[in-house]
Amino acid sequence: MPPVETHPRTPACLGWLTVAACLGVVPRALGDTWTLPADADARILKIGTDATYQNSNQQSDILSVYNIGDNQQRTFLYFDLSSVVLPKGQRLRSATLRLVASTAFGGNTQGQPMEVWRVNRPWMESRVTWLQADNNSPWSSPGGDFSGLGERPYAVNTSQPGNYGPVVWDLTELVDLWLDGVLPNHGLLLKSSPPNGLTFIQREFGGSGGSPDGPQLLLESGPGVPRLLGSLDAATGETVLSWQGVGTAVLQHRATFPSDADWADVSTPHGLEGFRSVVRVPSEGETRFFRLRLP
Repeated sequence: MPPVETHPRTPACLGWLTVAACLGVVPRALGDTWTLPADADARILKIGTDATYQNSNQQSDILSVYNIGDNQQRTFLYFDLSSVVLPKGQRLRSATLRLVASTAFGGNTQGQPMEVWRVNRPWMESRVTWLQADNNSPWSSPGGDFSGLGERPYAVNTSQPGNYGPVVWDLTELVDLWLDGVLPNHGLLLKSSPPNGLTFIQREFGGSGGSPDGPQLLLESGPGVPRLLGSLDAATGETVLSWQGVGTAVLQHRATFPSDADWADVSTPHGLEGFRSVVRVPSEGETRFFRLRLP
């Protein structure tokens, strides 16, 4: 395997090709911010083997990671990202999930990990239960179908908040993948290890107008190039490099890294697949390094 230059949120290609992110980009514009309230939230629970709880839908009730004894509860959240359009020359700088805690049923007095996972399939706020994503679609595993970064959740918080204290998780990695279209957005699942008696304020708490203490996703963009993705086309042997948008970046390459040699713009014409710019690079049997720069 050739050496691989790593950079946050920029994966490397397999095999002979290495993909590198563009560093030291000159800022072009100030960042934008978004404060997104949850578009759907729900609590699911099971208490022992009682089917009544496992089949109950808690659409408008408190949110929870309560986990004490045989009472285990989880929270589903969904945020619509369709209004988030990153300006040219910008990329996601941060994404923070914010919930407001309630200690009415106890707190996280032992600092247990409160985990955020990615939900793997659609679910209905008014139908989701411990056993089903909706009325006619059972989970493959009771408690929800979810995944993370390998075996790890996308984010963990071990704080011990007081009543009405904020609890936050850094979800930049996951939201960046959602915005880039790499992963489908089916929302988030929150759960905790026992003992934890913490609950959170739901979006419906303030009535039809919603509550400012309900779940929020706080986004901020900053200067930067799009994410450069690489994959191998098994049929042609070509490496496929792509990035979000048209005219948002210029692909560069060089043969060695680190090196004092300048990066050179790639002359290979790029195509368009959906909303992504695409360059197909034939395998040349040598290591080459690629990055994106601002146009």
